[in-house]
Amino acid sequence: SVFLNTPTKSDKQYISTLKGKGYALIDFWRLSLSQMPQALATVDADISTITPEWIEKLINPILSKRYDVIAPLYTRNRFTAGFTNHVAYPLIYSIYRVKVRQPLAGEYGYSPTFVNYLLSQPKFKTTFKYGIDFFITANALNGGFRMFIRKLGKKFDKPAYPHQGRMFREVFQSAIFVTRSHLVEELRNGAKVTTEGNQNGIDNVEIFPHKKSIPNLFKKSRKGFENCKNDTRKYLQELY
Repeated sequence: SVFLNTPTKSDKQYISTLKGKGYALIDFWRLSLSQMPQALATVDADISTITPEWIEKLINPILSKRYDVIAPLYTRNRFTAGFTNHVAYPLIYSIYRVKVRQPLAGEYGYSPTFVNYLLSQPKFKTTFKYGIDFFITANALNGGFRMFIRKLGKKFDKPAYPHQGRMFREVFQSAIFVTRSHLVEELRNGAKVTTEGNQNGIDNVEIFPHKKSIPNLFKKSRKGFENCKNDTRKYLQELY
């Protein structure tokens, strides 16, 4: 109701999708292509630092015909985006040999050609959920599309810790599926990546959005360790 009742100069359309980020994006891509767009852009709904310039930065390079996909570079606290920093970024770099600092970005710009390509690619069940972002980045690189990594500034969003376990499983399963399919067909190594400035997006400010979640995180971590300590002792042996 807030979306529909907000005055805008452009038309708005509301669609209801199955639960899952991937379902929402795929339905958006299909709806958008029916409107014959020149460029598309998506942003996560929980960002508190977004500005109008973000949309301009995501769309204008597509309209200029110079690029097929726009990926973001945020300024973030070093303690955020743990899964991105420790799993997704190294996995992308080890397989596709390019540096994409935010391969699980929520903000993208797309050309219609790239969207058609994404819709045609095989998908795993978790691609329709949190695994959609890795799917987008990996297919942009393997498909040889022209990617521009743009600086968007600070990104503050809702803490991911409450659903970190589910997010990890869904992203990792989707990542294994898509990279394995690319390796089977042999990597095309055609990625064309241009970065705006350097990729060090570290912000040393003391405030970060999930700070209040840390005590609960430690509590859950201790509980998880206790529940798995027999397996941990078995596999680590003397390192336990």
